[in-house]
Amino acid sequence: MTDSPGPATSLPALSGGPSRARLDVWLWAVRMFKTRSLAAEACRLGRVTRGDGAVVKPSSLVRPGDEWCVHEEFLVRRVRTERLVARRIGAKLVPGHVTELTPLAEVEKARVRRAEQRMGAPVFVPGAGRPTKAQRRALEAWHRAGAGEGEGGSEAEP
Repeated sequence: MTDSPGPATSLPALSGGPSRARLDVWLWAVRMFKTRSLAAEACRLGRVTRGDGAVVKPSSLVRPGDEWCVHEEFLVRRVRTERLVARRIGAKLVPGHVTELTPLAEVEKARVRRAEQRMGAPVFVPGAGRPTKAQRRALEAWHRAGAGEGEGGSEAEP
């Protein structure tokens, strides 16, 4: 029997944690996404990129020090991997595994935009076509309430 290290010991373990992790698993484990499936789908759709802007696959390997951009609805979150995890961790433990690099001003802008959306401003999906009658009425009511001031007012359709 030889004393040579096997393949399991060729990669150093990080303080008892795993030596490597898939990107989709890591994003889910540090609570960036509610499910692993959502994390994998975001990677496939190009909503998760490396710090340099390169699009990544869900199976990309994560290493400590890697920077990631996660494109959310109103915000692009920049994070740095500090430690790898094998399974989902509690919310109180997340700051020890992830460093948030997103400027606080951008986070506050996104919070304001979400609040405005919840305040009743009509929400339409761009490119979804013409609004329905109910959507049109909601938009007209919103404009009448003064939320649309400075936009030229609404014009009647021929």
